[in-house]
Amino acid sequence: KVSEFDHYKTICIESPTGTGKTTIICDYLKKKNFISLVLLESLANQQYDNFKKNKVDCKHYKNGDELKFDDDIIITLQSLNKLIKNVKKEELIKQIKGKTLFIDEISLFASGIINNDTIVDLRRTYSFLKVLINHCGRLIVCQNEINDHAKILIESRKGNTLFIKNKYVNFNGHQATKMNSEDDFIELMDSNVKNKEYFCCASDSLNKINQYYTKL
Repeated sequence: KVSEFDHYKTICIESPTGTGKTTIICDYLKKKNFISLVLLESLANQQYDNFKKNKVDCKHYKNGDELKFDDDIIITLQSLNKLIKNVKKEELIKQIKGKTLFIDEISLFASGIINNDTIVDLRRTYSFLKVLINHCGRLIVCQNEINDHAKILIESRKGNTLFIKNKYVNFNGHQATKMNSEDDFIELMDSNVKNKEYFCCASDSLNKINQYYTKL
């Protein structure tokens, strides 16, 4: 029950795709003042659509709305950093204490920060992120499997933790093939196209899909 979340400072949810994480989180955030942090604009767009479908009233940092720190916001880390760049650390800690911080796909988020060459000042951005994580009123993170990068990111946070591991697998029994080579993956898709064996290709990155489309 989402009401149990109020008894914990940190909630970590490990659950595969299609198992209801979004619905649970939306039910909880409806009644909270929150910031949802994402790494990419495309993920912010997807999350905004999901929140709207689940009747979570919030602002998207790219919608042109005037944003205030008190708003319920879906925003990238860099944009949030710019939004409150003139706020002193002491004031930021005071403001974040009353907010719920939500980070979906926490493993991808944590790994992406480390390997993101578009972040101008990585040291300052990472330090800023740690302030948010360590001092927010409540932290909720999700991923199908929370990796070491994510654990390091949140390990210094104090308070009790609720760890939820969902063993239900929505796509259990479906055939799947893991490919470690992108070249082999492209070759397989190319073969399917030539043989008119239709398929659906999904990705978190629009740029990557466009690259595949150009090559095929």
